[in-house]
Amino acid sequence: MEAVRTRREAVTLGFFGLVVVAVTLMTVYYLGGGAPKGRDAHVQDQTTALRNQAARLEASLQANPNDLETLVALGDTYLELRQGRKALAVFEKAEALAPDDVHVLSDLGTIYQQTGRYDEALAKFGRVVELDPNQLGAVLHMGIIYRYRKGDNAKALEMFKKVLEGMPDPRLAEMARREIAKIEGEGAGKP
Repeated sequence: MEAVRTRREAVTLGFFGLVVVAVTLMTVYYLGGGAPKGRDAHVQDQTTALRNQAARLEASLQANPNDLETLVALGDTYLELRQGRKALAVFEKAEALAPDDVHVLSDLGTIYQQTGRYDEALAKFGRVVELDPNQLGAVLHMGIIYRYRKGDNAKALEMFKKVLEGMPDPRLAEMARREIAKIEGEGAGKP
């Protein structure tokens, strides 16, 4: 009987010993800076990483200024950093090198849309769809511009319906349906 009691005590003491070790390790982890970072620290880390990435890409372009892949990567990085002017300059250079690149044209359209250059945005998105009719995001952007910036609900409705006809991913489909419902609810866009 004494051995069983000793075994139980050993197991209990071992369990509590593990708990003490776990609590100690967690305390060291949290106090030592290994704890999960707050949202602000995470955003700052991401921003720093993007800036470092931009610096590497810029350096790479010094050696080969006409490398389309590096230009596109740099433009995308600038967009993520919300440096629209730099992104615009990079994508315009990329377009000069590859005037039919769908990615470049789409990003230019987005930049033009964001900066209020709606006719230029429509032209770029139109070219994207001409080159690749499956680029339904570009069609959705066109619909948004027609509806909210040009006041042309009939044309917007046409674009949103075109998105749905193309079997888009669920997110695009939901956005298009929502816009169609708004237009039809207003009684606009009907001949």
